[in-house]
Amino acid sequence: MRRVLAIVVHNWPLKIAAVLLATLLYSGVVLSENVQSFAGSIPIQPFRQPANAVIVGNLPSVTNVRYVAPRDVAGRLSRDGFRATIDLSSATPTTDNPFVTVRVDLQYADDRVRILDYSPQVISVQLDPLVSKTVPVTVDQGPVPSGLQASAPLLSATSVDVSGPDSVVRQVAAAQARVLIQPSGIDVDQDVPLVAVDQLGNEVGPADLNPGQVHVTIRVNGLTATKTVPVTPVLAGRPADGYEIASIDVSPSVVTLSGDADLLAAVSEIATGGISIGGAKDDVASTAPLAPPAGVVSISGSDVRVTVRIRAVRATRAFGVGIRLTGTRSDRTYALSTPQVSATLGGTVGVLDSVAATSLVAVADVSGLSQGEHTIRLAFRNPPGTTLVSLAPSTIVVTVSAPAPPSTPAPTASPAPSGP
Repeated sequence: MRRVLAIVVHNWPLKIAAVLLATLLYSGVVLSENVQSFAGSIPIQPFRQPANAVIVGNLPSVTNVRYVAPRDVAGRLSRDGFRATIDLSSATPTTDNPFVTVRVDLQYADDRVRILDYSPQVISVQLDPLVSKTVPVTVDQGPVPSGLQASAPLLSATSVDVSGPDSVVRQVAAAQARVLIQPSGIDVDQDVPLVAVDQLGNEVGPADLNPGQVHVTIRVNGLTATKTVPVTPVLAGRPADGYEIASIDVSPSVVTLSGDADLLAAVSEIATGGISIGGAKDDVASTAPLAPPAGVVSISGSDVRVTVRIRAVRATRAFGVGIRLTGTRSDRTYALSTPQVSATLGGTVGVLDSVAATSLVAVADVSGLSQGEHTIRLAFRNPPGTTLVSLAPSTIVVTVSAPAPPSTPAPTASPAPSGP
């Protein structure tokens, strides 16, 4: 102990003088370089950051820099010449304690600049471990414009992976696609970017979503309306040859439909399923299902009763008819203005095919007619199953006259007697 004390006090006046001289020299240098302050802020750059962690929040900037430098150097100082860094190589964050305290190192590119002071010199950094999880995809379509209704969204993906700092990922409850339904009622059919949101729908971050977007399809229609329209039966096939449809009865004949107002605006009737009448000779009665268009339903029932009445086909046909006189006298002669007339008969095709033209006759009654011309109305009896449509002409002119007297032969001359 005494030896150490002897060394310290040995030549102590000389040692004190040396310290005082050094102090004077340093003060002179400092005063000659002028202590100055840098007014700007310098961002802190991290390096050697752990690969499995991420810095949460923004790092502060270095300010209040005090330095000394030669006068010619001090006049050229710039923000870009400073470099503030923190070394995170020894940082070991955990989910329980993500904060680490590190020293801030500040340097200038020119060694002649000596930094005396700055703040902060120590900072606390939040380093969160990188984690990931799967969250559902939700759609925020906002309010639906008045007069419209939107279908449930169809998504190209119902869940995505979210990765990022543990403190952020823990808050993420869903990946949200935000769309807007236009008042024009246009369907949504587009790729929509996703944002990470918490339980309240507030956006949180930073976080990475994979995939970062989904395709959203939303059908937009007008509000549901009702409309009453007639029922139109749909027939399949044709009746048998010689038969036709006489009438069609539908019960009920009208039904009430319900659906999107825009769809109903284009509906003027509702068809039934096909009803077969192929080869029918008699009435066909059937229960037929209704066939409303897509998006429209019948609130009057799903079926109707359809009765198709079948009848034989009716036609008309003209026949040449001879004329027969009744009530004639043997002492009279009768001349007719025409030897026959045309009778048009109506009836089914089968009945008309069976009519023999030679059996048809028109009758002219000439009883009691005096000599001369007379207009006589013809009588006609149509065959069973037919109707007389027309008889042309319906009257004829009959000329009654007395028969010419028989001619008398001229007398024959006697031969003259011969002489002796």
